[in-house]
Amino acid sequence: MAQTVRHAGTAGAPAGTEQVRRQNTGLVLRSLRADGPATRTELARRTGLAKATVGTIVAELETGRA
Repeated sequence: MAQTVRHAGTAGAPAGTEQVRRQNTGLVLRSLRADGPATRTELARRTGLAKATVGTIVAELETGRA
């Protein structure tokens, strides 16, 4: 039986999920640095991420939780 590795402080999210979240956040931040300000829709287009994913990342960045 497979065992899920969990990272402390991630509210029970599997470690792999947290890694993907960090990678996606980095992708959004790199896009903003490289190409300047953008709407959530534009960030989704630039990065290839879903609009909902970008919206979650931006909300976390705005609240300082990212």
